[in-house]
Amino acid sequence: MNKEELPKAPACQTPYVNVFKHFCVDEWKLASREGCVEPVMDKIIGKKVLRIMGNVLAANYMRLPRKNAASLGLTGRYLYTQVRTVPDKYYVLHLFLQAKDDTVLDVSITNLFKDARVIGNVLQYPCPLDPKWTCICVDLVQVLNTYKGMPFKCLKGLQVCSNIFVRNAFCSDTLYSAATVPKDFAFPLSQGRDLNTFYGWVSIPEDKGENADPQQSAGLSAIQRASKGLEGEAVRKLLLGTKHASHHANPTASSTSMGRGGDSMVEQGAPDAALDLRWCIGHTGKSPHSMIWSADSRWILYPCSSLIVAMHPEMSQQRFFLGHTGDVTVMAMSPDDSLLASCQEGKTPLIRLWDFSSGDCLALLHAHGRDVTCMNFNRDGTRMVAVGKEDKGAGRNFLNCVVIWDVSRVSG
Repeated sequence: MNKEELPKAPACQTPYVNVFKHFCVDEWKLASREGCVEPVMDKIIGKKVLRIMGNVLAANYMRLPRKNAASLGLTGRYLYTQVRTVPDKYYVLHLFLQAKDDTVLDVSITNLFKDARVIGNVLQYPCPLDPKWTCICVDLVQVLNTYKGMPFKCLKGLQVCSNIFVRNAFCSDTLYSAATVPKDFAFPLSQGRDLNTFYGWVSIPEDKGENADPQQSAGLSAIQRASKGLEGEAVRKLLLGTKHASHHANPTASSTSMGRGGDSMVEQGAPDAALDLRWCIGHTGKSPHSMIWSADSRWILYPCSSLIVAMHPEMSQQRFFLGHTGDVTVMAMSPDDSLLASCQEGKTPLIRLWDFSSGDCLALLHAHGRDVTCMNFNRDGTRMVAVGKEDKGAGRNFLNCVVIWDVSRVSG
């Protein structure tokens, strides 16, 4: 099978993507099966389902897409999979989550284990199920961030192994409950019967409750994907409008080691966004040092207000560095393109030091009173210098202050 035969993920994935229907699982052109896998009519729900049986988990499974096929490219935060397990038998549901650096985490949801643990790029997650139709709701963003500390890119694939019936799967940015799932995926229920008695609902990695606001949850997924690496929970609170304290390194005029001490600064962020930024048009050209090239001349970096945009002209690709609370005026790149330094305008300007490849914010620096005008690295990238106004009161703010940091021990 050629890679081109796999249909692309829909351009618009809202409000949800019906995974089995979109990728035509019943035709077996885009999915693969091994061992005892067959469609049957389930008498409980009166729907056509897949029955996967066999004592050897690795020899009886359904996989989407085929092993050599491209990624499913599903970007929804939540994956809902409807299954019914066989009593006293082992099952495994594999979800292949792709991070933004293209690392793939195999999330193995199973009743084989008692404790959750990560071995390499495999997460073993215990999930014993009652032998009734159950919807497993997996927060893909939170799982990848919690167990690997990586930002979520997409769901690359899934594999359902043995001793299980599977009806369907759908992916969405909306957090549903058993009572609010779309009509196409609702289990049939006779009048007067209790939904929770006849059917199950499991949330992974934690139960968010049925009273959660689906629109708020969908908006938060975009914020958390954008804020990965920017001081973790502290910056997520900052982006949601909650005050937090950031500890800054204490620079000296000589070459000193990077530390996490000194005064703290309390910042107030903006309210959370409801959209995920895909493309940015515009450049805030307040300073001649606000637009730079990477050392390999592949990326051009420039600010758009408080957002830093890294654009690859040949690939028509953009990456974003989100964290500043004021307009970015100065940037500098280390000679090996590993570190990016950026500074915002205003009093007590904040300098952020980024891992350019991952987008993680590695350090927050503060030394000047105002108006940082230029920054640069030395030839081996172990020292960084910044020039701005001294913080000695209004009468001496005209004096320039040159600060040098030792950044040799800063790494992603």
